[in-house]
Amino acid sequence: IILPPGHEEEERRILERLRSGHGIDHYEPVHQRRDGTLIDVSLSISPILDNAGRPVGAAKIARDISQRRRAEDALIEEARVLATLQQIGSMVAAELDLPRLAHLVVDEATALSGATLGAFFYASPDLPDHRWMLLAVAGASRLPAHDARIERDAVVLKPVISEGKSVRVADLAQRIPLSSLAISLPTSLAGASARSLLAIPVVSPSGAVSGAVCLLHVQPGQFTERHERIAHGIASWAAVALDNARLYEAERKARTEAQVANRVKSDFLATMSHELRTPLNAIAGYAELLTIGGHGSLNDEQHRERARSKRAQHELLSLINDVLNFA
Repeated sequence: IILPPGHEEEERRILERLRSGHGIDHYEPVHQRRDGTLIDVSLSISPILDNAGRPVGAAKIARDISQRRRAEDALIEEARVLATLQQIGSMVAAELDLPRLAHLVVDEATALSGATLGAFFYASPDLPDHRWMLLAVAGASRLPAHDARIERDAVVLKPVISEGKSVRVADLAQRIPLSSLAISLPTSLAGASARSLLAIPVVSPSGAVSGAVCLLHVQPGQFTERHERIAHGIASWAAVALDNARLYEAERKARTEAQVANRVKSDFLATMSHELRTPLNAIAGYAELLTIGGHGSLNDEQHRERARSKRAQHELLSLINDVLNFA
């Protein structure tokens, strides 16, 4: 049995068990090949006994289970990733405020990837000329939302903004400043540089690229496939949350506009009520004065004209009341 250094006690227990005449079934240690490489094995050892029952040797069967162990480790890692994304997703999906959502997304992505700097760019439909608003930064002092435009000619990020594809660069060969990827950045970020880059698009259910999570590291080779999968999962949650935030903001805006319109309508109706009822009431008052002879006696024809005027005044007032009540 060849076990790697540091497993001497384990080897001693195995030998003692064999000397006592007992076998070992499906033991899974780390085995060291003669060339020094390590593999995972499933080991079964049976003692060979002489006629007196004393162990004189051992029969060993060792199966390489490295592939199985890698598959098990991959499943465990996948479960961890899914649990992490589920936890983050529940937080992200519940956030409807756009700036807070952006900070939450980029903070989590930066922390889980080990990036030295993270940025969340938002492709606002309200901004002209394809400008992307820099909503949040992690790994640096928090900044207010800032208008910035990711250059569509920036070769490194072109697949992200034009095709909605992720970009992972192990080594940018030489440190590149952020100002070469986006313009109009705040001064505190424009001079920042990186060697490793991981950029993940935030793609809405409609297929439009609504944002991007950019993760940077000053050292090369810092982002792995695992980091990309985690960041992609976070970006997927962010896409759903962005749509929710947009719908919430649109509903809030529509509700506010409706409230304003309702106030305007109420003011208009109050004004119309006063402006229309006041002269009608004056007409009714003058007609009553004529009835009681306030300006002299009326003949029969004048009484008939006054009555017709009174009826018309009542009909018009009733019509106005119906219109105002309906409105």
